[in-house]
Amino acid sequence: DELYENQDRLGLPLYRAIVLKHGLSREEFDLAMQEDTYIPKIQADFNGGVRSGVNGTPAFYIDGIRYDGVPEFIGMSQMIELLLVRGRNR
Repeated sequence: DELYENQDRLGLPLYRAIVLKHGLSREEFDLAMQEDTYIPKIQADFNGGVRSGVNGTPAFYIDGIRYDGVPEFIGMSQMIELLLVRGRNR
C-alpha cells in the first residue's frame, strides 16, 4: 500500500524508509539490494501477471474473468450479478 500511495517518491530512500518503519534491518535490506536477492521472485510474479493478461495495476478478476471496467462498486457488482445469473442458467 505504501508503494502505491507514494508513486511520486519511488526509489531507494522510500524503500529504505518503509523497511525501517516496519522494523526490518537496514543491513539486510542493503545486502538484499546488492545481491539482487528478490529479483527471481519479482520476475516470476511479473511473468505470471503477463501470462494472466494483466497489463497494469490494479487488476481485478471476478470468477476467473478479468474485469477491465472502472474499479467501482456499481460496475463490479453488475458483473458479479451477470455471472451469478449465467451460473444459474447452466
